[in-house]
Amino acid sequence: MNVHRNARLTPIGRERMGASWYEHRFAQVRAELGLAGDLHFHGLRHTMASQLAESGASDAEIQSVTGHKTRAMVAHYTEQARQRRLAAAAIARLPGANIQPLRESAAPGTK
Repeated sequence: MNVHRNARLTPIGRERMGASWYEHRFAQVRAELGLAGDLHFHGLRHTMASQLAESGASDAEIQSVTGHKTRAMVAHYTEQARQRRLAAAAIARLPGANIQPLRESAAPGTK
């Protein structure tokens, strides 16, 4: 496959495969599997970015997976994850609190 400047993948001998191609193919697969019609390809990207942030991945790591153009776009996910960790830690300090604060995860591949 050739990779163009605009980051769209183009298999040799075929037209460019842009976002609409992926959305169309995703809709086909979703229908074949009988999944809900309100499940969208972009929602999967959002879920992945959120889960990576919750696991402690850096902005650069998340950006390399999701393809966001700027780190500022990724910071939305990492800031939400940081806020959740801070809130859980604060609540755990309350007398009688019976929850454990979320732990900072180690970088992927480390313990």
